Amino acid sequence: MRSVTVALAVTASVLGCGGSTTAGRGTAAATRDTAAPATVGRQSFNGTEYASWNLPRWAALAIQDSGFQDRYELFLGLNPYILTARLDGDDSMDVAIQVLERVTRKRGLVIIHWRDRAIHVLGAGNRLGNGGDDFNWLWVWRVAPRAEVDSPAMRGREALYVEKPEAAGGYVYWNGATYVWQQAGD
Repeated sequence: MRSVTVALAVTASVLGCGGSTTAGRGTAAATRDTAAPATVGRQSFNGTEYASWNLPRWAALAIQDSGFQDRYELFLGLNPYILTARLDGDDSMDVAIQVLERVTRKRGLVIIHWRDRAIHVLGAGNRLGNGGDDFNWLWVWRVAPRAEVDSPAMRGREALYVEKPEAAGGYVYWNGATYVWQQAGD
């Protein structure tokens, strides 16, 4: 069984399977910008090439250009470690990845907006509501559809649902200026 799993992982890596989409973008340049996972030079993040994380090219370039990898590393302890969603309210897919702050080892999420390539660090040493500044409790996460979160501030945006299993959870969403926390249970 192990050899089948390894073969599937290698096949997916070779074929370039991964999280990118061009829905709603409509131009050849936009398609070219996101069509395949990125290998940005031979830069690495956490000892792996960007392509191995299945990041869209635009997100890998935003990380490389920011110097982000000097302070954070990819957290691979929870699968999936990358989600795509329309988090900032436009029709483009933004990217959320799980990271560790290199010095403190605090876990968090990084959200990269497609539109302006802005990088938002939640947790990993940066406090976010009841989530705190270390998301080491996070063992469940998913994209919450627009209709799931009962908050007028969301105005039709998708959110991230994050949870400590069999305990508390919350929604993380963009309010138009910053990411905020909405408690979902105790």
